[in-house]
Amino acid sequence: MSWGSLVVVGLAVWRLTRLLHAEAGPGDVLGTFRRRIAPTALGGVVGCFFCLSLWTSAPGAALIATGWRDGLLLWLALSAIAIGFETLISAGRPSTPVYEERLTGGDDGVLRGRDAKPDARAHDAAGFARPENHRTHRAADGHDGVHRRQVAERRWTSHG
Repeated sequence: MSWGSLVVVGLAVWRLTRLLHAEAGPGDVLGTFRRRIAPTALGGVVGCFFCLSLWTSAPGAALIATGWRDGLLLWLALSAIAIGFETLISAGRPSTPVYEERLTGGDDGVLRGRDAKPDARAHDAAGFARPENHRTHRAADGHDGVHRRQVAERRWTSHG
């Protein structure tokens, strides 16, 4: 086996891995495939470039290996070539978010979903805007936040 064949097969493994992992393909065939298998264990493999490169490098290693020891080493080497090339070409791109959180409205009015109207607010006694579905949280002494703020303002003005 020559260095040239190792590089060519390594690039072929990278191309196949990239195609299955991140590209839509003609007519969004591969995108549809990824969406359908997403909830399965196979979806987890296709969703991870590193994991998928191990699977796509196995046939390439079997094609160019002369024995099982060479095959085992080539399997890992081809996966490493694919990972290295992907890392090299994606160095300038922003990373894909790993975690996405969908925000929904809550009792505290801080987080609002997409359906919430930002201008649909009521105002409390101090003139602060609050959502219409806001429930006033009471402190241990039974007073709400507005009462505590008014008491604090009175103390500040009486000492000043």
